[in-house]
Amino acid sequence: LLAKKCWTLITYMFAHYEVMHILFNMLVLYWFGRMFLDFFTPKQFCGLYILGGIGGGLLYLLAYSLLPSLSSSISWLIGASASVMAIVLAISTKAPHYKLNLLFLGPISLKWIAIFYVTIDMLSINGANVGGHVAHLGGAFIGFLFTLAINRGIDISAPLNHIIDFFKKIKNPFKNFQ
Repeated sequence: LLAKKCWTLITYMFAHYEVMHILFNMLVLYWFGRMFLDFFTPKQFCGLYILGGIGGGLLYLLAYSLLPSLSSSISWLIGASASVMAIVLAISTKAPHYKLNLLFLGPISLKWIAIFYVTIDMLSINGANVGGHVAHLGGAFIGFLFTLAINRGIDISAPLNHIIDFFKKIKNPFKNFQ
């Protein structure tokens, strides 16, 4: 199905099924995105968001293709959670001791928040939304790799950002034919 509709590997991360799903994703993206921008650029944010979604989508497809217990089940890949997890893990890897003040809990280091999110997804693999949790882990892995690569002087979001810049430069390809 992906071969016939390859754009879905990108579009799924911009759609949501439930209001609470998009609300939670956007709140987490807002909070962690602001911290992300303290250490990285807006271009890297955009590139990582898309790469995290693609990574989550590919792990989802791989899991449903290779694991017999999943191949017989029906599942949808929808939502920004893998992309958001990429941002969360990237900033948590870059600044693990940066504290976030949580209501009723007080200041918590980003590393513990990231560990909590990843642990919940790993423990929920046998639950109702297996595909969603697999995709979350794929996005988290991409976010972790992004920061490791940045620390070594390699920006894995740069090639994607070059493609985005190319399409931004094309304002009206038909202007010469008017």
